[in-house]
Amino acid sequence: MRFKPMILPESSLFAALSTAQRAYLQLNTRMMTLSKGEYIEENNRQLFQLISGKLIVYELDNEGNEFVKYLVKEGAMFGNLLASDSVSPEEFAKVVSQEATIAIYPNPVISDFLDSNAGFAKAYAQEVWNRCKVVEKQFRVIRRHKEVRSRLIYLLLNWGLEEGSKAGDYTLVENHLTHEEIASLIGTTRVTTTNLLNQLRQQKAVIYDRNQFQLNLEILSREYGSSLGL
Repeated sequence: MRFKPMILPESSLFAALSTAQRAYLQLNTRMMTLSKGEYIEENNRQLFQLISGKLIVYELDNEGNEFVKYLVKEGAMFGNLLASDSVSPEEFAKVVSQEATIAIYPNPVISDFLDSNAGFAKAYAQEVWNRCKVVEKQFRVIRRHKEVRSRLIYLLLNWGLEEGSKAGDYTLVENHLTHEEIASLIGTTRVTTTNLLNQLRQQKAVIYDRNQFQLNLEILSREYGSSLGL
């Protein structure tokens, strides 16, 4: 973990702050760089923003088992977005890219801005809503798709459409996740996930290794429709 001087990122969230408020926030903010596999334990005194890289937010169940709650994309906030004491100590984030840069904002300062700046409060409410939508979408996919195969194909299609780059018949997507983490995202086991990926590879829908997915979106779309009985 390495800390470095903070320069506030360009963000609609901070656009409503006055010059004095931006300067004050910058003085009280830190930026750190972490390597793959390092963890960030969320607490009620800090708010985080992912500047670069990729993270997974985990939660522990009552038996101490980890499950993936959601993926964090660049620019997104995570941690205690309520700026209160209500955050669960059993939620934490892990770096899954080779490196990640994260801004750390003190919640007391954010809370003061929420009370004193209506424009900031409005932008902040949108940020909270955005995270709620990410988490809700994750659970909606599991509820809607009864078959695990459908969930996996839906996940791959979304990755390809949102993050992929076209290369011939395939769309290339960087892979930062283990089969265990993918399994947690779609509510199944690592063994099932590996078996399904191998089936898709045999159908030439997916080519994958530890670093990359090559996705044939046409075949995946056809398989997705078939899995839903369309």
